[in-house]
Amino acid sequence: MVESIIQKQFRQRVESSFNPKLIKIRKSTPMRFPKAIEDYYVKQLKSMVDKSYRYFLSGLPDIREIYYKIKGKRPGVIKLDDDSDELNAELLVLFLMMNNVYNKNDIDRITEQAAKSTSVFNRNQIVKIIMTKIGISLFLSEDWLSEELSLWKKQNESLILNISNKFKSDLSESIYRGIREWKSFDDIVKDIRVSYKKTQRRAELIARDQIGKLDSQLTMLRQVEAGVKSYVWNTKRDKRVRPDHRSRQGKVFKWSKPPFDGHPGQPVLCRCWAEPYLGDILNMPESHI
Repeated sequence: MVESIIQKQFRQRVESSFNPKLIKIRKSTPMRFPKAIEDYYVKQLKSMVDKSYRYFLSGLPDIREIYYKIKGKRPGVIKLDDDSDELNAELLVLFLMMNNVYNKNDIDRITEQAAKSTSVFNRNQIVKIIMTKIGISLFLSEDWLSEELSLWKKQNESLILNISNKFKSDLSESIYRGIREWKSFDDIVKDIRVSYKKTQRRAELIARDQIGKLDSQLTMLRQVEAGVKSYVWNTKRDKRVRPDHRSRQGKVFKWSKPPFDGHPGQPVLCRCWAEPYLGDILNMPESHI
């Protein structure tokens, strides 16, 4: 039977010890979440929403003028004819300006920074946990890492562009719905503001969720490469923990058999984490489990 990385390093430690009987599996320190990186990513995605919103606001005076031209033609009745073409053209110009915010170079830079920083943070946490539990300095080749981070970046590029596209669709709908329903322009502006706030919340949710998912995925891949087959589910043990996850606290799960909603950190905004379970692969008890 081929030794896993962690089995080999642990065996070497036992063999070099003056008193192997004193070596045991200790309780892990809690795995920290990359909160500073999450904050960075949230800030960047919300900043893109803010910048595109300012571009749109710059065109509101022209949209207001077109709106009153449409409204003034037949009081009480909406007729979208030539003025509709003018409104479409104005919106197209504004949306092209908004697209400048979501250029490929900026998206690449932001996602690259978030991905690499999360990976370094996660690696340090995994190494620290293994050192705490069995006293070895884990070394992994991580041949899969570049491809994994590239995949995450591509997925996030798509999510970021979807934020922009949905925002433009909501803004357009706010204006045309306002015209159809004979709303005042002030009410239309209020609807536009609501769309902006909703898009900000969406950008924040995506940013937070994606950093958590990447951190979780890297935890799994690093533990599996090291030879870890199982993990102990750990929650934050507070009121925000989901009932399903609270019931899993302290229980052992296999990486090959995830629960119905995924491993720790994979469900949307999940804050749980996976402590490597080493008792089965090292043939030693983990008394704290």
